[in-house]
Amino acid sequence: MLVTTETFKVKTNEIGVNQKVTIPALANFMQEAARTNVMEMGIPTSRLAEKGLAWVLSRLQLEVFDYVGQGEKLKIKTWPSGSDKYYFYRDFRIYNANEELIGRASSNWIAIDLVKRQLVKVPEFLKDLTVNAGEEPLPRISGKIKPLSEIHGEHAIKVKWHYLDEARHTNNSYYFLWILDALPREMLDNQLPKKLDMMFKAESVYDDQLLSKYQKKAELETLHSIENSEGKELIRASVEWV
Repeated sequence: MLVTTETFKVKTNEIGVNQKVTIPALANFMQEAARTNVMEMGIPTSRLAEKGLAWVLSRLQLEVFDYVGQGEKLKIKTWPSGSDKYYFYRDFRIYNANEELIGRASSNWIAIDLVKRQLVKVPEFLKDLTVNAGEEPLPRISGKIKPLSEIHGEHAIKVKWHYLDEARHTNNSYYFLWILDALPREMLDNQLPKKLDMMFKAESVYDDQLLSKYQKKAELETLHSIENSEGKELIRASVEWV
């Protein structure tokens, strides 16, 4: 099975003060659906680990057209949509309980060597599986995310044990939380992200000291960056708001 559809019910701890599902929660749902998909395809993360490899999210573009609230159900459909020398592409579509499309995402993934912590080519045993199974693929991610030219706010983070995943680095979903944590509360209280573009440039591990910074580029656009204590940029993102 190359296409997975998984249903989630939004819980109390997955909504914000606006009573809408949060972006970090959506990121977790997509991650769970993707994990289910690779297991159904017979290529769980454990199989990659046996070969000394792990998947790492390299870039994700998420669009949200509507938000569901507490107790509501949403359905995520995901499938591998292709690959090239280094990248493995995965698409997502998000539906509400009425089967209305409320979001979509394109993502790029890479495989890393768990010992050397370096990028490797897409493994040969995966290349034959990267077909879209009849689903219309979403546009490939293109263009660059602009770096910050000013800093309008920042938030300090220390990576602790509960932030880590089985690859012993920070789970992707926390970065969605951390870029938004740098923003002023009044913005988070009154606006919702409608489009998020995030580039994952490097990993963080246990006890790393990070700094999440943002710039208000326009009235409804923010730019984000997360750096480690050595000034190395780990995350670069842009968010459009409504």
